[in-house]
Amino acid sequence: LFTKHFCQHPSFPDRDGIKRSPQEIRRNAVYEMYMFCYQRGLREVWAYMWSSWYSPSRWPLWARSTTAYVSRLRTTMNAENHFKQLKHHHLHHLLRPRLDQLIWILCTKVTPGYIHRAAVLEDTYRLGVKPPIS
Repeated sequence: LFTKHFCQHPSFPDRDGIKRSPQEIRRNAVYEMYMFCYQRGLREVWAYMWSSWYSPSRWPLWARSTTAYVSRLRTTMNAENHFKQLKHHHLHHLLRPRLDQLIWILCTKVTPGYIHRAAVLEDTYRLGVKPPIS
């Protein structure tokens, strides 16, 4: 939940395709965290979250949605993680792959895996298909 709130940005539409303003993002994030804590009886957790993270004075220190620019810090971290996964899963047996070999591996092994994973994460994945009987 906290990571979701961190990653929201006015430039990125939500799952419904709606772009939210920074004020809407903050209001929804605060409400969502409050309801999460309230439903579970976590008063002390909410007090901590409000005073340390979600209060108006603390929100701009960590939330991406407070600026019009997208921070490259987390973007760089994601790119580094992608290449780490690529090396570990697909290039572990190659010391220095040639460029044509690397492109072939990306096109035939890596990209289809990402396309399949994206399809599985879609809300319409296997819509209308009967679940298996077992």
